Amino acid sequence: MAELILWVVGRVCTTPSECVVVDDLGAHVEAARRAGGHGILVPSGRTRPEETAGAEHVAPDVLTAVRAVLNGPPQGRIMVDERPMEAAFDTGPRPR
Repeated sequence: MAELILWVVGRVCTTPSECVVVDDLGAHVEAARRAGGHGILVPSGRTRPEETAGAEHVAPDVLTAVRAVLNGPPQGRIMVDERPMEAAFDTGPRPR
């Protein structure tokens, strides 16, 4: 997997340190780290508890992970500005 990440990095003409992998598998997040990039684990039903416990950066949902990417490389294990994904698309009261 680390080889795939390095191949993608080369295709987009950047460096591994400027790349972030957001995934629900600890192995993919770890591969990003081994390749020199960043990884954010977003646990799902298929994520093992030990993967979550061992991950350097964990986000509760994809929206929080994307916010962390846009605000700079992950700085902590748990993202603090979390909110449910559905809230990002809430446009107000629903018509009856």
